This record gives sequence, C-alpha cells and structure tokens, in this order.
Amino acid sequence: MNPPANPAPAAVPPPPPPLSTNVIDRINFAIQFEKYRDIILKRWWLIAVCVVGALLYGAYKAYRQPDIFKAVGSMMVRPRVNVAVDNVVNEELSNFYGTQVQLMQSRAVLDAARRKLSDFEKSLTFDPSPTLQVFQVRNTSIFSLSVTSTSAEFAKRFLDQVMREYIASKKKSHDEVTENVASNILREVERLDAERRKAEQELFDFQKKYNVAYFEGQANYSTQYLVDLKRQLAEKNTELELLDAETAEQRLNRLAAPGASEAARAAESGTNRAPDQVAMPSGVKIAEDSSNLRSSLALLESERAEMAKVLRPKHPKMQRIAEDIKRKQQLLDITLKQTKEQIAAYRQSLVKQKEAFAKSLADAEKQAVEANQKAAEYAQLKSNVTRTTELYDVLLKQLQTIDTAGGL
Repeated sequence: MNPPANPAPAAVPPPPPPLSTNVIDRINFAIQFEKYRDIILKRWWLIAVCVVGALLYGAYKAYRQPDIFKAVGSMMVRPRVNVAVDNVVNEELSNFYGTQVQLMQSRAVLDAARRKLSDFEKSLTFDPSPTLQVFQVRNTSIFSLSVTSTSAEFAKRFLDQVMREYIASKKKSHDEVTENVASNILREVERLDAERRKAEQELFDFQKKYNVAYFEGQANYSTQYLVDLKRQLAEKNTELELLDAETAEQRLNRLAAPGASEAARAAESGTNRAPDQVAMPSGVKIAEDSSNLRSSLALLESERAEMAKVLRPKHPKMQRIAEDIKRKQQLLDITLKQTKEQIAAYRQSLVKQKEAFAKSLADAEKQAVEANQKAAEYAQLKSNVTRTTELYDVLLKQLQTIDTAGGL
C-alpha cells in the first residue's frame, strides 16, 4: 500500500508594492485638510466675528473721514507773447512746459496763494493741506489743474488764487527781464549818442579845416598824373639807353635807312614831342645830308677811278675831282661832328629831363599820398558817423518797442 502523498505547501502572497512619495503626500494632505476643516466647523463663529468687526471698523473710519472736494480748472500757457521784440524773454522751448508745471506746483506760488486767501478771505474755511495736481493736456499748450480739499469753497478759491499767483509770477519775471534788457539798451543808446555826437563834431572840424572837394579831386587826379609821369620817365630812360648804345654813324645810318618808319623819324625830328621837351630838330635832315654826301663821294670815287685809267693824276680834271672829293669829305666830317655834338647836347637834355621827371614824380607821389590820406581820413569819419547813427536808430527803435511791449 502506497503511503499518502504529502500535501503541497500553500502559496505565499507577494508583498504589497511600496507606496510612492506622491501618494503619501496626497494622504497627508487629506488628513490635514480633514483636521482643519473640523476645526473651522467647530469655531466658525470666531471667524465671522472677526470679519464683522473689521467691516464695522472700516465703516466707522469712513463715517468719521471728512468730505473731500475737488476743483478743476485749465489754463493755456504759451512760450512767449507775440510782440515785435526780438528775444526779450527767451525761454527754451524743449523744457518750457515741464518748467511751467514745476512753477505752478512750487512752494512760492502755493504759499502766496495761501497768504492771499488767509488775508482777504476771513470767512472762508481754511484747509491747511490742500493737494494740487497739474498736468499738460497731450499735444496742446493747455494745463489742467485740480485741487482737492475738505472744503468745496476753499478748493475753488485756492485753485483760482494759484492760477492768479502763477500769472503774477510770470509777469514779474517777464517785467524783470524786460526791465533789465531795456536798462542795458538805454545805457548803450546813451553811449552811442555820445559817440555819434563826437564823430559828427570831428567830421565838422575836418570839413572846416580842409577843402574836402579839393583833396577828393586831387586824389583822383593824382593817380592818372602819376601814371603819365612814370610813362614819360620810362621813355626818357629808353632814349638814354638807345643813345648810349649807338654811335653817331650808326644813328645817321638808322635815320637815313630806306626802311625806317615814319613814326621813328618823326620822333627823332621832334614832331611828336611835348612843348617842354628838348628834341633834335635837325636829326633827320642831317641824316639825309650825310646820306647824300656819302652817295656823292661814292660816285666821285667811281668817276675818279674811271678817269685814272686814261688821265694822269695832275690832269686838271683829276685835280678838280680830287678837290670835289676833299670838299665832300670835309662836309661829311663836319656833319658827323655836328651829329656828335647834337647827340651829346640831346643826351644832356635827356638827363636833365629825367631828373626833372624824377623830382616831379616824387613830389606827385608825396601829394598823392597826402591827398589819399586825407580822403581816407574823411571817409573814415563819415563811416563812423553813419555807423553810430545806424546803431543808435536801431537801439532806439528796439527800446521804444520794448516800452510798448511792456504794457501788453
């Protein structure tokens, strides 16, 4: 008989999976929530009492708070008054509107408004700490002002007084600047008036002392006169250089040359010279005579050479032609001698004329300088009178314009 089989061991259940941290947190939160909910449900009346007490306290404070009133006004402010005064009051436009806000809220304006109200509004309920707010309306030159106060009448009066004090302060600033500018211009006008009178007196004294029309004309005439003198002096220098560069024979040959211009020969003969200049009136005639003598001598020499071929030297014809040649040669020598003497005399005359022209030129330059100096001095005096008079008139006109603008 088989023994009974051993029963199989019972299966062991697996352990439960471990709880995650997230699950544990949820469980803890649920436990805590249940705990606080129970506390609130048990003591709800305490919370209700606290809320009701806070509401009652707020209502009490609101009931005890005084009434707040607000007064609103607007004012247009421009950078400058449009009058014909250039830069009398010149405020920088980029900072203008921000500056005006600060001026309206400044302590000086607010204190002045309070003083005026306390002095002249005895029956008005005075608020020691009103609040003023100022802002500029966008893209306009209008300012909106608001005052909050515990008194409606005080808020209105205080706002009006603030605007009046602001306008008064602006006018005072404008008047101070205008008065300062006017004072400076007045001092400058007085200085220019004295300077103008002095310049006019100097011009009058100058006109009494000198003949203005004479030296003005002299200054204009001296310029052309100096040009003429310098031209004539240059001509004399050229003639002297030409005389020094030529011999008597060269001069006679040049004047007698067939190609010589009529103008050059006329200049040598003195037809184009001034009456006070010494010339060589016989220069051209001597040159022509010398040329004729030379031609005659050449012809006689040629004839004598032909006759010498057939005649003896003592032949009467040969002796007669020899005498003619001798006589012609003597005349030619005399002509050359006269030419040299005339050239020497003419050169001496040119030197004297050059010296006279140089002296006249120096005197003329001195007179021209004096005349130009007097003319320049006279022009300067006239310019001083004109300049000071124009400045005086401009400043006087500005001063009158400022006086007119001050009353606007």
